[in-house]
Amino acid sequence: MSIRDESVWALLEGFSAATPTPGGGSAAAFVGSVAASLVAMVAGLTVGKRAYQSVEPEMQRILSEATQLRDELLELAERDSEAFNAVMAAYKLPKETESDRAAREQAIQAALKGATEIPYQTALRCSRVLELAEVVVTRGNKSALSDGGAAAALAESALQAALLNIAINLASLSDETIKLEVTRVNLLFTVTDRRGRFVKNLSKDDIDVIENKRRQNIIEFVSESNIPLRIAMLVDVSNSIRQRFRFELEAAGEFLQRVIRPGVDKALIYAFH
Repeated sequence: MSIRDESVWALLEGFSAATPTPGGGSAAAFVGSVAASLVAMVAGLTVGKRAYQSVEPEMQRILSEATQLRDELLELAERDSEAFNAVMAAYKLPKETESDRAAREQAIQAALKGATEIPYQTALRCSRVLELAEVVVTRGNKSALSDGGAAAALAESALQAALLNIAINLASLSDETIKLEVTRVNLLFTVTDRRGRFVKNLSKDDIDVIENKRRQNIIEFVSESNIPLRIAMLVDVSNSIRQRFRFELEAAGEFLQRVIRPGVDKALIYAFH
């Protein structure tokens, strides 16, 4: 029977049974799903309230995303059990001959990779649930503050549990590298006005990322202006540059004056012949 179709009592009976599955990986995903449900609840209690009209569009988006994360995490709870069952089945393969042992080891490694991918996906989603929980706690309905706090606590615990499952499976892998499905990418960009001047003090709500006509979720937004810079410059002082040496120094100095923020950034200048 699917975890989605089981009663809470039956699910707890399954977790407490002396069987390998459902285990910690499924529990992590299930708890993450509960956390996402609480985030959706707080967002839903915020939508439509006159006192929170200014954050209504944001809460609508959070409600939709949290509901999707709830469903995805519940599915991952089911898939985690299936993945670990595949590992157990691989360990039970025959190992009488050399070819048997080679085939068994290959099957074990393939199953372990699958069993590592599932908690990895769980961890990604729990991390996102935690971020959404922080938003509803700070800007959502204050009457549901404890519910948002509970969502954050549960999401963090589920994230830690998923990471533990990743670690134990990675330790059993013989491959030094493992390819995991990437659902989070770094996107670097700058924003300028019509005069070409950099626009500062932007937040995640000011940015839309569109791919194939679909708005993408922005998991984390960090302004480069908040990140300390560490710059190393090489200055050519050889005879071949002597006639342009002054221009070179002026250009370097102007660059550093525009970029370096006193007390925040650091720069080193190296001279070479």
